Amino acid sequence: MAGRSESELERAAELVDYDRNMLLATFEQLADNMFSEATMTASHNAHLESFLLHVRTLSEFLESRGTHDDVQATHYMQGWSPAITLTQGTRDALNSG
Repeated sequence: MAGRSESELERAAELVDYDRNMLLATFEQLADNMFSEATMTASHNAHLESFLLHVRTLSEFLESRGTHDDVQATHYMQGWSPAITLTQGTRDALNSG
């Protein structure tokens, strides 16, 4: 947890939890409407974009990627060994939007 205060880590944990909750909520919305005419609406597209944003954010947290000021999983667990959650091709596709 080097370089991070306890209060910074507590606040960041709330944000990670928010990302997790939003990922699950947007997944449920997308799954509920997967085979309906709703898949071509602005609402569907907004849910899809939100889902993909939270996939990328959580992936960067778990892989300890991101910028130098981002809180990463390594700040919470000493010895955390980041696993690759997205291939480079998938990451490039997410970032090309």
